[in-house]
Amino acid sequence: MNVDLRQHKNLIQELDRLFPLQNPRPTDSIDTIRYNSGARSVVEKLLHELYRQEQEGEEYFKVLNSE
Repeated sequence: MNVDLRQHKNLIQELDRLFPLQNPRPTDSIDTIRYNSGARSVVEKLLHELYRQEQEGEEYFKVLNSE
């Protein structure tokens, strides 16, 4: 991903709060289940990429500090 998500950490955390991981209810329509699943999958991708970028950032600074 070519976007530095670390600059948008607060937004990603807010999306995680707005679209929590939840099981569908028996009363949910298929459209609702699909919408919630799609929204959550975007949040999961952003969280994963944010974590990866934070880890890479730590490694980058370790290399800089060791020189």
